[in-house]
Amino acid sequence: MGRSTQEVSFLKGWESEKIDNGHEGTLIKIIVKKVMGDLKRFFQLNVPEQLVGIEDHVQQIMSNIDAEFNGTKIIGIYGMGGIGKTTLAKVLYNKLSSHFDYHSFLANIRETSQCKGIECVQKQLIYDITRSSCDVFNVDEGVNVIKSRFMRKKVLVLLDDIDDSTHLNALVKDGSWFEVGSIVIITTRNKSILDEGRAGYMYQLNELSLDQSLILFSRHAFQKDSPPSDYEVISRDVISTRGAPISS
Repeated sequence: MGRSTQEVSFLKGWESEKIDNGHEGTLIKIIVKKVMGDLKRFFQLNVPEQLVGIEDHVQQIMSNIDAEFNGTKIIGIYGMGGIGKTTLAKVLYNKLSSHFDYHSFLANIRETSQCKGIECVQKQLIYDITRSSCDVFNVDEGVNVIKSRFMRKKVLVLLDDIDDSTHLNALVKDGSWFEVGSIVIITTRNKSILDEGRAGYMYQLNELSLDQSLILFSRHAFQKDSPPSDYEVISRDVISTRGAPISS
């Protein structure tokens, strides 16, 4: 059964005559941008539900990224293993993704390259950006394909767990292979990889404070932000001994 005129009048929407003096082309562009933004949410990376302190880290990093994305930006996130670098990088990636048409998340590069070679990672990057398969038989061939096909593409790339500068050179080098405005996020345990001049911005991720760790522990153990009074002392003893990442 159709809606009445009164019902339709209460629906939220855009009125073409009120946008850019009635130019329908402008309205169409707004609608397309809105729809594409909504669709991209379905392809965002999964992150744990129990996160503590993550927004503070994201805001600090975002404040160092030009709002207009001028220039290619390489962001390095470093810290000890298991501290939550990948989670932070994924949240940042999701926050930025709506600004890019080309994305790639390359997980566990250290492990993948050891088992299958960095050529396998190159192939995945090429496929993610071009949406077409490409046989890569050696590292140099992979570099040539990336350089030739990505030059006119503004990309968002997350390189997770890089531990070898040669692998970084095989995938993004200094970022000049991509269109201006691209962003590359790197997570690593090895800060020296970022010190070689590639990262325009480096962020060290440390353990949560004792109070934040207590919140995270309590959410998992007691399904609330603080432990029952009878368990507060032992809970603090547990987290002060173990420490805590930003998620679990």
